[in-house]
Amino acid sequence: MTNPFIWNEDIIALAKHNISQMLRGYLTCHYLDYVIFPYGFHWPRQQIWDTVLSNLADIPYLLAPITLTCGEEEHIARMTHDGRDPARIERALATRYLYDTLPYPKIDTTFKTVSQIAERVIEIVQAEASSEV
Repeated sequence: MTNPFIWNEDIIALAKHNISQMLRGYLTCHYLDYVIFPYGFHWPRQQIWDTVLSNLADIPYLLAPITLTCGEEEHIARMTHDGRDPARIERALATRYLYDTLPYPKIDTTFKTVSQIAERVIEIVQAEASSEV
């Protein structure tokens, strides 16, 4: 994490490199069965993610993307609880629509516990894994 995160070519290149190397390490570790990597697809982050995926193309793994959502009021409450400033909350609310069209299974986390969300993630990953066989 860099603070403040500055969107410039050097930092974006660093992020692409670091994420690729970190995921490569986890994905090639034979002691691990699953790697969960949370990532937000907004602004240039989609380009970063596309580069990361291409950097990992030489190793076998199953990609099972999942979109976690929550209601707008809950989203505001969570961001406020995290201490985000009003400008950052406004930016997040302005990009919520970007997640609506992602072609991945969605989990609305608004009224769910962490355990319920984890169970649903496991179900989705297991379903993806069994469809690959």
